[in-house]
Amino acid sequence: MNDQTHPETALAAYEGLTMVVSPAEAMKRVQELRAFVSANMVPGMNGDYAVLPGTNKPTLLQPGAQKLCEIYGFAVSFSDVEVISDWDRPLFVFRKKCVLSSRRDGRFICDGMGSANSKEDRYAWRWVGERDVPPGVDKATLKARTKRGERGDWTQYRLPNDDIFSLVNTIEKMACKRALIHATLNATRSAGIFTQDKEDLPPEAFGVADDQRSWEGQEDTSAKFAEFEKRITAADTMPVLSRVAADIKKSKLEASISDRLLKLWLEKRDAIGGKPTPAPKPETKPAEPPQEREPGQEG
Repeated sequence: MNDQTHPETALAAYEGLTMVVSPAEAMKRVQELRAFVSANMVPGMNGDYAVLPGTNKPTLLQPGAQKLCEIYGFAVSFSDVEVISDWDRPLFVFRKKCVLSSRRDGRFICDGMGSANSKEDRYAWRWVGERDVPPGVDKATLKARTKRGERGDWTQYRLPNDDIFSLVNTIEKMACKRALIHATLNATRSAGIFTQDKEDLPPEAFGVADDQRSWEGQEDTSAKFAEFEKRITAADTMPVLSRVAADIKKSKLEASISDRLLKLWLEKRDAIGGKPTPAPKPETKPAEPPQEREPGQEG
């Protein structure tokens, strides 16, 4: 009989999982992460994270992932998992692995996957105005959307992107970005704070099918946030800051955006040292006055 120890015997002797850190230490690490996010990470589409339409949890963006990697001491590297570069079809597919390792000793920490391809709507199509539709193309056969601006409404039409070759580098970088965010969420255990990046959100999160949605509205919102943020930062007197407050009220931004601007506004007011003045609170519909009874009408 062979008395040599087999892998099955070793596995049978294993008594179960054990924690590598105590519950108290785990809670401390989570609290430290939340404190860092609150104090050092910038909200908004031009910042580190943003709350997107149809979601109730912030989405981690590339600058935020890079900031977390820096604070945790992660070295970042990428490798190809799959690459398709067919210049004749044309079709470009990039699947990347992002590996995070310790800058202190080089040990492996975590990895994440990300992919992007030229068939995605953002790359495969382009939106043009009516005068840019090529001659001979029946606009009735094209998908259309209405855009609104200060000068009124106008119609845009969707055409195949005939310049996909200029986006090959952009598509590859998108795959890297998605892999980085995936790896960062895994390594920092921050999925309880952030959700996945916007490119990977399911269609139902937006209430419309993937091929019918666009980011135009969100981009407009983020631009307004950036504009008001800049005005708040530049304000050096209370009258100027009060005018910003009035404009924020008129803009009727989403509650999540207004709340962040309110926080910035209050911090700036305290820094200026002004007296408490009406903050940019959302407008509410006034209550209707009670109806007066006609003479002789019973209550």
